[in-house]
Amino acid sequence: MQHVENIIIAAAGRGKRLGLGLPKCLVRVQNRAIIEYQLHLVRHIPHVRLVVGYFEQDVVEFVRRLRPDVLFVRNPNFRHTSTLQSLTLAARGLAGNCLCMDGDMIIEEESFQRFLADCADGKPRIAVSAEITDDPVYAYVREPQTPLLVEDFGREKEG
Repeated sequence: MQHVENIIIAAAGRGKRLGLGLPKCLVRVQNRAIIEYQLHLVRHIPHVRLVVGYFEQDVVEFVRRLRPDVLFVRNPNFRHTSTLQSLTLAARGLAGNCLCMDGDMIIEEESFQRFLADCADGKPRIAVSAEITDDPVYAYVREPQTPLLVEDFGREKEG
């Protein structure tokens, strides 16, 4: 039984720090766009919403060739809003469990499947990784608490 019924992928941003002039979801890694990796991971999940903004038509055309059933959600204010606003736009009217992803991540299949299996109880989850970039976003947690509770996100390393 599928426990996650909906996926939202936030891919509206400009990816300006990369300096490539295209959305990060279209950046090619080992000859595949990042969005290809993500759509492969979620191939068994019935409902996928993709938030678009920057170069939205290019993203829409590319994704439609891979998975025609994706529902596209426009964020016309992508230059002035955050990922949270994109996710909020896409979540409108959703029913059932939902997994939200940034459109610039490549996740190992085995790791993703373990995460999905862990979601079986329907409780909220957040996945984080080790610090692997020069400009990470940190998840701030309240400790000691089991399970850990994420209270905020930011760019300053705290503890």
